[in-house]
Amino acid sequence: MDFSIVLLIVMCFFLLIVPFRYILKVFTNKEISCAYKVANLTGLAVLSLLIVIGIDVLTIDPQTISGNGNLALLLIIPFIMVLTLYLTAFFLFFKEVINRRWKLLLSIILPLIIIFSLARIWQDSSELISLLGGGPKNPDSRIYRFPWLNQYTNTIFFNVYLIVLLSGLTMWGSAVFTSKKS
Repeated sequence: MDFSIVLLIVMCFFLLIVPFRYILKVFTNKEISCAYKVANLTGLAVLSLLIVIGIDVLTIDPQTISGNGNLALLLIIPFIMVLTLYLTAFFLFFKEVINRRWKLLLSIILPLIIIFSLARIWQDSSELISLLGGGPKNPDSRIYRFPWLNQYTNTIFFNVYLIVLLSGLTMWGSAVFTSKKS
């Protein structure tokens, strides 16, 4: 990997420290209203979804030929940063509001959400790989000799189903951590 890309990623995560501290302060403070926390959480979720839409727009269709490189890389690093903030805030918020009735409902719904998300990710990625003619090691493939993350396959790794999957796993983790307390 190129040194400048690694340096860019490190610099971006240093930029994440201030918002991360703010999120921790907001979601760990009991005096801040629940409505304010929900508004912050909703804003982070919407921002994550907008970045995923941007990645989808910048991903090249399998039928077209691209010579411009992977422009979606410009959005992938901010997506990882915003998703990290969102999942941390979601964990802290859900840990605060969960009760026994929620835990029973989650024990039924969360496995379904997680299985659905995994199935959709698998189905979409299999369909895209078949449209591309195979993986990067197949000489007949459009992505022959490309890395797996390229201008055609961004949506395999960064999509709405990933956000749903990670949100479900975060809710599950939050329920597990609160059950040890009670």
